[in-house]
Amino acid sequence: MTSDVAIIAGAGPGLSASLARLLAKEGFRVVLA
Repeated sequence: MTSDVAIIAGAGPGLSASLARLLAKEGFRVVLA
């Protein structure tokens, strides 16, 4: 079993939040730090 995970460091309400939503919509598991 494999899954794609995206780790976004320095999470905030701007670019990182938008990127997290996009990646989640594409099927990634998203971790914000």
